[in-house]
Amino acid sequence: MELLLIAIKKGCFGKKEDITMKGVADWTAGNGFFLTKDRTHLSAKTIELKLGELNRELYPREAEEKKLKKERRKGKKEDKKKK
Repeated sequence: MELLLIAIKKGCFGKKEDITMKGVADWTAGNGFFLTKDRTHLSAKTIELKLGELNRELYPREAEEKKLKKERRKGKKEDKKKK
């Protein structure tokens, strides 16, 4: 899964801005790329969660910047509501 995340970041699936973790998770689940210990296919949601965990672990600065950006947007929306 780590290699998949690196491929996403390098743009192997297209432009970084156009590719989502959910989209890649749906694609990999549909093609049966990841198996459990019992040899059953992982669901798209499980793959998406694992990719998110790996992303935060491998790229902590990027995840933190995204969180701050989201908080700023939320603050601006609240300011507009007050006016």
